[in-house]
Amino acid sequence: MLDLDHTLVNSARFSEVEPHLAARLDARLAADAAPPGARELHRLPRIGMWTKLRPGALAFLAAAAPRFELWIHTNGTRCAAGSTWQAYCSSSSPLCLLTVTRLRTAEQGTSVL
Repeated sequence: MLDLDHTLVNSARFSEVEPHLAARLDARLAADAAPPGARELHRLPRIGMWTKLRPGALAFLAAAAPRFELWIHTNGTRCAAGSTWQAYCSSSSPLCLLTVTRLRTAEQGTSVL
């Protein structure tokens, strides 16, 4: 079981980011030449958050996936976890190669994906 919050990704609510830092994040996102699914930084307006994949997380997950059943845990809501995971998983993202079988949220317990 892997923790999504502050382990695989680091996230901050829009309200937690000072305006001058939000402008820098917007500029970095606009300058990122990687396709959307391969980006590390994401702006998630649906849930009002910035999120960034932790360094080394993709390599770790790629190495673990063939050997282990992957479960994701979050203290956040299922909606936030789903939005975060979908931001990273697109047809061009290496995350699409990973099969996460269960999502555990603090509010709802464990569910099958």
